[in-house]
Amino acid sequence: MWEVIDSCESLQSLMITRAQITLTSWSACWCIYSRLRTLQLQEVDFWLPNGENDNITLSMCLLAQEEDNGGTPICSPIIELGLKDIRLPVEDQLAFLKVSPHLEAFSWTPRQRDRALIGDTLMEQAQHCPKLVHLDLDIENDALVSFLNHKVATIATHRPPEELKVVKMTEPIWGIVQVHFASSLRSLDLSSYHVEGKMILSMLTSLPNLESFSGKTICGKDVFHRQEIAVEPWVCTGLVHLSLGCAIDGEFSYGERCVAQAEIIERIGSLTRLKTLRMFGHDGINMPGCYRYLNFGLDSGLDYLKNLKQLKSIDFSHTPQQLGEREIRWMLSNWPRLEILTGTLHSRTMLNESLRTLLARHGVLQDNRSGRRAYKC
Repeated sequence: MWEVIDSCESLQSLMITRAQITLTSWSACWCIYSRLRTLQLQEVDFWLPNGENDNITLSMCLLAQEEDNGGTPICSPIIELGLKDIRLPVEDQLAFLKVSPHLEAFSWTPRQRDRALIGDTLMEQAQHCPKLVHLDLDIENDALVSFLNHKVATIATHRPPEELKVVKMTEPIWGIVQVHFASSLRSLDLSSYHVEGKMILSMLTSLPNLESFSGKTICGKDVFHRQEIAVEPWVCTGLVHLSLGCAIDGEFSYGERCVAQAEIIERIGSLTRLKTLRMFGHDGINMPGCYRYLNFGLDSGLDYLKNLKQLKSIDFSHTPQQLGEREIRWMLSNWPRLEILTGTLHSRTMLNESLRTLLARHGVLQDNRSGRRAYKC
């Protein structure tokens, strides 16, 4: 297979999934990598043929290539690199970074057994990638903190992160991001792991240039009791895509729930550039009796969202609703660009179908996630 790939001289993008690649030598690997613009490898095992010196690493090969080049640093034109579950020593996986000065996007999920071996290797190799701004890193906390501190130390010569996806956002990581990268971040994805509501609220009130945010969970208790956060506006008014887990503590009184709901919906309503809005319950899981979800009824604050004129898609498939014709007609009137609505509109099947038909007549695709295919008239 590698020989076939090597024969495609005009190849610029390559994705390989679940494959075993036997190389004639590491030089063959470099020959292909040196002309790619994007590379995605997932669950790939690299093998050298029998008899090849197993002690010859990719790092050593690249050094030899540089020596053959008269000492002039070698580099690849690659701008996007993704590595997930690769059977290759950590130092060899990260050796790709050393020869990728134009790299802008890096996604990395090392094997579980390799995570403890990362140490400062990522930080050391990333110094060769001054344009690296799009990061999707599934690594241990210490290695990520080390890497982000490197980005801080080199901020004069390296571009700060603009897109960040991490599996686990801890206080030390958020502290670095908030102090040093608040103005540069355009996209933040925390959807893979539960984050405390107070931390999410802190992000929404301190990252002014966010265009895309995904996180869970804001609990109404955080809004209601943390007055120092609740009174602050969400500064990310340029948000285009918002995916947010919201729930209100079931132990609240009716009055407290109304206040907490109003706090959250009013802030969402201030994001007038939103095009997609996805709401889900506590930690993305329905937990009746423990938490109550945001209600999109007119009597519960829907009118706060009247200025979302750019909204094209809304998803509340994980937050059960009891909407009526009033709410649907309100949405059609106030959200003129609405194209897709996902989620069961009402628990009563006949009413749900009636509302679905009303949406379809206005060209809105509706998927109630009940196993039936969404349709559009």
